[in-house]
Amino acid sequence: MGSVPYWNNVAGDLLARTSYQYEILQPNQWLKCLGWFISGKFRKFDLIYQVCAINNWPLALALSLLRKPWILHWIGTDVLSFREKKASRGWRRFIVSRLVYKRAVQFLSDSRYLLDELNQLGLEADVVKLLPNKIDIGVQPLPDKFSVLAYWPDHREAFYRGERVFRLAEMFPDVEFKVAKATKSDKTVPPNVTFLGNQEDMESVYNGVSVFIRTPEHDSLSAMVLEALTRGRYVIYNQHSITGCHCADSVEECADALKDIMKQSAPNHEGAEFVRKNFNVEMEAQNLEVILDEIFKKQKGT
Repeated sequence: MGSVPYWNNVAGDLLARTSYQYEILQPNQWLKCLGWFISGKFRKFDLIYQVCAINNWPLALALSLLRKPWILHWIGTDVLSFREKKASRGWRRFIVSRLVYKRAVQFLSDSRYLLDELNQLGLEADVVKLLPNKIDIGVQPLPDKFSVLAYWPDHREAFYRGERVFRLAEMFPDVEFKVAKATKSDKTVPPNVTFLGNQEDMESVYNGVSVFIRTPEHDSLSAMVLEALTRGRYVIYNQHSITGCHCADSVEECADALKDIMKQSAPNHEGAEFVRKNFNVEMEAQNLEVILDEIFKKQKGT
């Protein structure tokens, strides 16, 4: 959830719906990666597909030495990271820029919202949405007790603007605010804030809340926003105007949105219908297969 290994697995689920064979190498499995190189197993593969572009540049550099066609799939924060490295000086900038501009034969974007940012960096991408398999689970009844869900890893509290959630918790002392992934905070938090840590079963988490709030500094199109909407949860989101979401950024705007949502007794059917009509895992897998077909046709010169 919310990590590179997670998104690698989501991409793997899309590839599993195509006619292409694949194997996932996780960036935190160095021994497996080393064995993969030493054994020569890489020879049976014709293409390298990296999710969260250049997040792990040493591994990306090693893979580039194989001189195989290379896809980079941008998911959001990697665009920010690349922009910062591109603007910096030194050997990291040289390596990362060369990997992106010289080695990649195809760029993919997780959403249309990243396309302008990529264009500004001189990169053109096709959109393939990384959608979790459970994106279409369907509307679930709201819980008896109103509560709010947020998300951030411990080291990313500032990026996800956790202080806003804490301030909202102070403003709504009778509402429980649950934070997925995070286990703690360096700040003193209100007593109605609960840190859930990493959750293997997000179904029970979604079923136990009425609202998901997400106001990060930057985003593509959050899969958690879509997951919450498809289950009939209300969403407060600051990045994009999405049907079924309350668009809010400041603490005051979020508080007004919460007050409005607290008046609702039925699930968010509007948001669920929007996801059902516009986001389909099978369609994204088909889009990916078409792109892969084109890459291999070009490689063969046909």
